[in-house]
Amino acid sequence: MADKIPCPICGKGFKDRSGLAGHIQFKHSEQYQGYLAGDPTIIAEAGAAEVSAAGPGEAHAPPVLGAAPVVTTLKARRIALEEKELAVKEAKADAELAAIRAREANRARVPDMAEQAGLGPMRPEIATAVQGRAFEARRPEAKEPKWYEKILGNMSASEGLALVRAIASPGQQGGGLEGVATLLSLIGAKDPA
Repeated sequence: MADKIPCPICGKGFKDRSGLAGHIQFKHSEQYQGYLAGDPTIIAEAGAAEVSAAGPGEAHAPPVLGAAPVVTTLKARRIALEEKELAVKEAKADAELAAIRAREANRARVPDMAEQAGLGPMRPEIATAVQGRAFEARRPEAKEPKWYEKILGNMSASEGLALVRAIASPGQQGGGLEGVATLLSLIGAKDPA
């Protein structure tokens, strides 16, 4: 192993400089941007360093050439991005919740009729029932439809227009304006005359 060129980062040995260059390019590209830009001194320094003959199972630490940024994989970057997005979503949710709580705290609370009577607050289901009954009491009663409203309500628009055309057309029964007057009198409208 004494004739192999060690990688300056991980210490892996290579037979020639081209193998070391490929290893650095693909495994340690972020640490050695200078090498990728064409700096030949990195390979020369790596070739000059010798790996000591170590016994089986022993490994020596590679020489440290400077502080190198941490290499992260695509999966690690994706996980970090998801964690940041989750933190942003949590921060937005917390801000919205704080705004809702602030509005609730600032809202003027109107006491219900049970509290006004000194009985304490109403349970929500009772308050809903009382409110529903109050709204129903204010609603005017529905009028019973007249007989012609029932007939005309069941008639489609096209049927109604056909009826008006038949009555208003000259030459058929009804004869023009007299037919319209008859129709109006049938449905209870005031006589135009």
